[in-house]
Order: sequence, then C-alpha cells, then structure tokens
Amino acid sequence: MNKEDLLSILVYLGMLAIATVVGLTVLMPNLNIVFANNGQIIGFTIIALIVGIIVNAILVELMHLLGAFLGGYEVISFNIFGLCLYKTKIDNKIKWKFKAKNFDGLTGEVVAVPKKKKVNPLYSVFLPLILFCLEAVALYIVLILITNPSSYKPEFMPLGIVKYGVVIIATIGLMFALYDYFPAHIDSTTDGYKLVLFSKKVNIDAYNEFYRYIGEKTLGNDKATINTFEEITDYTSRINMINIYTLIDDNKFNEAITLLNAICADPKKISKNLFLKYKANLMYIYFLTHDAKDSENQFKKELTEEIKTYIIKSNELESLKTYLLFEGLIEKSKSEVNSTVSKFKKLYKHSEKINKDNEEILFNKAMDKLKEAGIEIE
Repeated sequence: MNKEDLLSILVYLGMLAIATVVGLTVLMPNLNIVFANNGQIIGFTIIALIVGIIVNAILVELMHLLGAFLGGYEVISFNIFGLCLYKTKIDNKIKWKFKAKNFDGLTGEVVAVPKKKKVNPLYSVFLPLILFCLEAVALYIVLILITNPSSYKPEFMPLGIVKYGVVIIATIGLMFALYDYFPAHIDSTTDGYKLVLFSKKVNIDAYNEFYRYIGEKTLGNDKATINTFEEITDYTSRINMINIYTLIDDNKFNEAITLLNAICADPKKISKNLFLKYKANLMYIYFLTHDAKDSENQFKKELTEEIKTYIIKSNELESLKTYLLFEGLIEKSKSEVNSTVSKFKKLYKHSEKINKDNEEILFNKAMDKLKEAGIEIE
C-alpha cells in the first residue's frame, strides 16, 4: 500500500466519522419527533442522502466551472458522476459531445485550458470552499431558528423536513469539504492538493503549460509540444516526462537520459514513488540500448534494492515495459513475458491516464527488442 492509498483511507474514515457523529447526535434523537413511524424516517433519510450527494456534486462542479471562467480559462470538459460534456474536433470544427467518461475527482471534474497568457487557477480552487461555508451557515441557521416540539406533531413535519434535510445536505457538504481540501494527493487531484501545489509559482506555470498542451491535443493538434522545466518538483517532473516520451519514441536516448538524470539528481525534490518510476525509465532505456549481458550487470550491480523491487513488483502501467525487458532479457521467462503483455493490455484498456498511448508506444518498443533477441511473444 503506497502513501496515497493510506491517506485516501484516512480521509474516507474521516468522512465516515462526520456522518456517524451527525447521525448519532442530531438525526437519531430527533427524527422520531418529525416523523410518525420508522418507514417515514428511512424513506426521508434515503431521499435526503441522494438529494444531498447530487446537489453538492453539481454545485461543487459549477463552482469549478465559474472559477475557470473567472480565472481566464476555456472549459473543454464538464463531468459529473461520469456523465461528460466535452469539446472535440470533428471535420475541422470544434463541437460539444456527450458520453460516459471516467473523472479525476470525488464526484466529477472540470477540465479547463488557458485562453490567454495571464490566467489564475486559484479562482477554481477557492470557489467550492465558499459553497461549503454557505452550507455551514445554513446548517447553523436551521438548527437555531427551527426548534423541535416535545413530541410528534403532524403540523411540524414540513419544518422538520426542511430542518433535517438541510442537516443531511450540509453534512454531506462537510464530508465533501474534508475530501476536497485535504492538503495532499490522495486517490484524485483535489483542491487541497492544488493549494499545496500552487504554493510554488513554478507549479502554477507547469499547471498552465500542461493544460495548454492538453487543450491542443484534445482539439486535434497531434503535433502539440510542451515546454520542459529546469526547476524540479513532482509536478514539473511529470511535465518533463511528456517530452521524455517523445525523445524515446524518436530514439533520442541520450537526450532522454539527460532529462531523466536531471529529474533524479536530488531524490528529495520529488516523491519516492516518482523517483522509483523515473529510475525504472532509466533502466528501460538501458535495456533497450544494450545487450542482455550488459543489462544484467547494470541491473544487479548498479541499482539499489528498492529500485529493483519496484521494477519487479510494481503493476503500474508505467513500470511494466521495464519489467517486460527484465523478464525477457535477464530471467528469460517466456511465461512471465506473455503474462506481462496480457497484464499491460488489460491496464491499458481501462486506463484514463493521459500518457497511456505514450506507454503503449514504449511497451511495443520493448516487445520489438525481445523479438530481436529471439524471444517469442504470443
């Protein structure tokens, strides 16, 4: 279990704790005063939960949408619960289309690209926080102003529905807020992570450069290029990796190695998982450009146990190309080679990563290397 998985579990436990506290201290002691029987209580709770999730999801993504416009961005994708409106190029015209798509977020995602030089991504980050604060104010108001009778009275039910409907909706908003503003990268890219990211100006520049590139690729410019960054952070290293893919694809291995070495020069500047991933990419280039004996010596003598373990045990899309060459050139395991090919195809099919096509190109290069070495692949 990596750090992101652990943090994600902690956040979900925090959300569960919020729901439990509100349920035990506010809802359970009072809903029997609002409703005549348990059937009404269950029905109300289910409906309020569904409405609360939908309302909060829509409002959060609308805040992201408004923030993007205010910040000077052009929206190219709006996704709620996988229902996605997106721009694409058809017959040399930009059109809006609709389909089900995965998203990077708790309930949805807005993808926006800079439409001018000076843009500000912080509007989109902070506006949902204003929404959550308004929900907290609404919660306080209804708890204070709408008081319960001492026992069930039919005439109180409409006010009770309003009061505890707001309680449930605001509680879900509080749970969303904990998730969305947790200050680290968890299982999606949250506003809290962006706030940490944007504390460095270079990351804001890299963020805008990345989405400028995404916009060009999405709207049909297959020859779009992206700038590299000399200052290395987790985020700028990911941007530089896009150029590294291109260099390897063009067989410009020395230039790719130079960029990778610059990223890995100081392990403290990037997360451990990314450091291992980039080291694995260096090993991939070595496998690709040297014979089996040299590759074996390099793998056994010059790599740390941590990097070796990452290459051998990691099941990430980005690591399988290196593992394929390891199993083919060093272990000479035909069964493991074919298993890795099958595993890559499954991961590729279900992946929504922007680099999935780049990884496929590099994985195919690895298969060609094995075929040249006389290793059969089914």
